[in-house]
Amino acid sequence: MPYLCCGLFVLLFSLFANAAPPLTAPISINQPAKGVLLVAKRSMPDPRFQQTVILLLEHDAVRGTLGLVLNRPTDLTLADAVPDLPSNNKLALGWGGPVSREHLFMLLQAAEPPEESTPVFANIVWSASAKVLQAVLAEQADKVRVFLGLASWAPGQLDNELVHGGWQLFQAQTAAVFGDNQPVELWRHFIDAPVQVLAQFGRSI
Repeated sequence: MPYLCCGLFVLLFSLFANAAPPLTAPISINQPAKGVLLVAKRSMPDPRFQQTVILLLEHDAVRGTLGLVLNRPTDLTLADAVPDLPSNNKLALGWGGPVSREHLFMLLQAAEPPEESTPVFANIVWSASAKVLQAVLAEQADKVRVFLGLASWAPGQLDNELVHGGWQLFQAQTAAVFGDNQPVELWRHFIDAPVQVLAQFGRSI
C-alpha cells in the first residue's frame, strides 16, 4: 500500500473483543519480517530504544523497515496533536519512534481490513488514512491506541543491527500490542522469560 501524503499519518489498531488475551511464552524468530516483535537487548546502546518492544510493520529489501514502539507512553493527548478532532481528543498518545515525530500513527484489529489499510499479523492492520482514524474514533474510541512518530531503518540497516546483537526477534502476540501491560513489564516478559525457538516464521498468536 503506498503511503498517503495527508499530513496526518495513521496506524490503526482497534479490538472488537472485550479484552486482549494474556501474554504467552515468548517464541523466538530467526529473521525479521512484517508482524514480528523487535525487542531491545539489555546491551542496546541507543538510549532511544533501550527497553523497547517494537511491532514491525514492514520489512523489505528495497523499501527498508518500519516499526512502532509499543511501550513508551507520553504525557500528551490527541487534543495536543489534533485539537480540531470532534471527539475523543483526550486519548493518551504513545511514542512510536524518532522518525516523523510531527505525525500521528495509530493501530485496528478487524476481521475484514478496511480500505486504505494493510495487514500486519493475525487480524491486525495498519493504515495511513485520516478518514479511517476519524471513523474509528467515532465507533471504537475505547479500543484505539495512538502514537507520535515511528521507527524506521534503511534497507539492510536492521539486519546489520541484528548481526551486532542489539535486538531479539519474537513472534507477535495480540496482548503485546494492545494489552494493559506496563512498559517495563512488557519488555521483561520477552527478555527474562524462557523462550521457544521457531526455526521458520510461523503463525502469530
